[in-house]
Amino acid sequence: MKKLNVPVKIILIFCVILCLGCANTIKKLQPTANKGGYTVNVIKSKTQTKEVIITGTIFDLTTGKTISEGVLITHDCLKIKEITDGKFSFNLNNMKGPDFFLTVVAVGYRTIETSVIYIYDKKQIQIDFYLATDDRPLIECIETKKN
Repeated sequence: MKKLNVPVKIILIFCVILCLGCANTIKKLQPTANKGGYTVNVIKSKTQTKEVIITGTIFDLTTGKTISEGVLITHDCLKIKEITDGKFSFNLNNMKGPDFFLTVVAVGYRTIETSVIYIYDKKQIQIDFYLATDDRPLIECIETKKN
């Protein structure tokens, strides 16, 4: 078996370290009950702000492409935003208390609900959703007339 010379060994070691380092920079998805997941990136505020900006993108878990139609974001049964381009942005009051979470509903995909997200003293929160395709069959309701 042929031995590798020193420069080749150094290059190989460098490549392995680089690959391992890059693999750790990929954000881990927060798991949900419906196969998909989400990531959260928080930007803290140094001064108290009245509002926090919530932004993000809705992705297909399998393809990585944005989901641009038939997407609705809700909070406590209140419609916050309809998505038409795969991205969303809205402002909320910067409130105390751990009672903020989002639900994302998209036609043809499984619904995702975040865990509680603390928004107090935050300037901006980016939440990216990764939705799994809903492979369950649709149930069709057929109304029949009684004579």
